Parts: sequence; C-alpha cells; structure tokens
Amino acid sequence: MSWKAITIILVLLILNSSIISLESGESSKIIIYGSHRCPACSGLKQFFDNTGLPYEFREIYDCTLSGCKLTAYGSDLAKIINIAGLEPYIPVSTVIDSNGYVVAIVQGRIVNKLFWNKLLSKSFRCGIEVYSDGKVGEIKDPEKISEVIKIVTGKDVSGSKLKSILKSCSMASTTNPPSTLSTTTISGENGIKWQLFISVITLALIIGSVILYIFIRKKSRH
Repeated sequence: MSWKAITIILVLLILNSSIISLESGESSKIIIYGSHRCPACSGLKQFFDNTGLPYEFREIYDCTLSGCKLTAYGSDLAKIINIAGLEPYIPVSTVIDSNGYVVAIVQGRIVNKLFWNKLLSKSFRCGIEVYSDGKVGEIKDPEKISEVIKIVTGKDVSGSKLKSILKSCSMASTTNPPSTLSTTTISGENGIKWQLFISVITLALIIGSVILYIFIRKKSRH
C-alpha cells in the first residue's frame, strides 16, 4: 500500500472519529412548551437563538378569530405540570439527554447559559430535576418518569427499566440535590472546551499527516 493511500485512510479515520465525538455531544436538547403570544416564552426563545443552545419550541395554543384552544402540545404540558406539581404558567422547558431521557423540567424564563449548559451535559441517573421559582425538586417515581418521557419524546421506557437505573444512583446524589437555581457549575462549558480540544487535536493530526505525505513524496522523487 502506498504512503498516499495510508495517509488518506488515516485522515478519514480521524475525521470520522471527530464527527462521532461532536455529534454525541450535540444530541441533547431543550424543548420549550409555550406560546408566541407570551412575552416570557418569546424572550426565552430569543435567548436560546442568541446563545446557540439547541432547542425546539412547541406551541400550546391554536388561536383563530374565534378564540384560542389548546393544541396537543398544550394537553401534554397540562399533564407534565400535573406530574411535576407545578403552577399553571409558561414557559415550561424539558431537557432531553443523548439517550432520549428527560433529565430536567424548568419553569420560567431563565437566561443563564451556564445553567442550561449544566443541564444539557447531564445524563439520566437519579430522576428528573424540577426547577421552579428558585426551588429545586425531583421526580423519583419510575412510573411518573416513564410517563413524562412518553409525553415529551414518545419513547416507551418501562418503569422496571427506570427502577434499575435509579438503583445505580449513588446515595449522595439522591440525598444532596442542589438547593437553588443559582447552584450551577461549569461542567457544560467544560464539555464544550473538551470538544474544541478534540477538534484542535484532530486538525493538528490532519495537517501533520498532510505534511508527512508531502515530505515523503518529495523525498521519493530525489
């Protein structure tokens, strides 16, 4: 096999591993339940647009000249609010991890990128965190968690499967949840920096491979 073929294969392998790594970090997302007629909902949507955070907006009202009625998303939101024990106001956002599990429910317009990055970096382990009015709660009942996941993602996850996942959660995590919305970490930003680091290393390897190929080719001509 020629050096050219080896170089091309090496570059393709590096690019492929880099793409997989980046995609795995971008699969988590936020789903906003709200209305375009709601200033807080529009403000949160604009915040996500400005910061580049991955989200989907679900309109809960269908309004015509004769009035407004709840959409299917509106009915879904009513169920989520009931399960989470929240007050009936919007926006309400759910955070989905890379496996399609709901890891958090957030009520209100929170414009804190570190806060959202922290939630986006989480994977489902100990239950669904619930944030509202500066307070933090948690849904730990496997059947309720299963219902929320079904409502938000359409994915069927049995209560028994969730129960086994919750069993593996450490006691420290279940007994010491964060106490306020201001309790944020930079874990989300660390994840972003790690992805950038991988990208830089990948680019350096590609450039190095190209330089090596050119050097070997020139040397073979002499």
